[in-house]
Amino acid sequence: ADRVQSLPGTTVRWRYRLVANGMAVLLPRSQLARLSKIPGVAQVYPSLRYSTQLDRSPQQIGAPTLWGPTLENAGQGMKIAIIDEGIDQSHTLFSPAGYSMPAGFPKGQVAYTNAKVIVARAFPPARPTWRHASKPFDPVYSSHGTHVAGIAAGNANTPAEGSRISGVAPRAYLGNYKALTIP
Repeated sequence: ADRVQSLPGTTVRWRYRLVANGMAVLLPRSQLARLSKIPGVAQVYPSLRYSTQLDRSPQQIGAPTLWGPTLENAGQGMKIAIIDEGIDQSHTLFSPAGYSMPAGFPKGQVAYTNAKVIVARAFPPARPTWRHASKPFDPVYSSHGTHVAGIAAGNANTPAEGSRISGVAPRAYLGNYKALTIP
């Protein structure tokens, strides 16, 4: 670590010792060649930044081929339960336009449902301390559940940040079962 820190502009961010002998290092690009020549440095891996690309998921698995031209085989009439941290039923991926509520629905806390998200239930612990624990949508912590629901059944061709995205079964109904209730 001392030899690594001797390189100009270099900071050792993390040391790893239990599973691997390594470190995370922040340094100017101009010091990369010198870093890899230090005795004891076996390999240098760059830090990469990844971003989600949900605009291609259905195409990668061939879903549009099965959907049919009018989406008649795109989850039509199916009900998918999302057991997670809640779904924001007001998100554009879950617009109720073009849906009608199936018989026997909505269920649960109906204020958090629409013709696409047909069930909304929360399963809080016996004495919840978090103010949104008993709601099926948490305005602070329900981003993961909304994301998962979008992958499963987000409406087809929904505009999102300059592209259009679709869930794998865009015509399916969603059941929101919030089981992860406390941050």
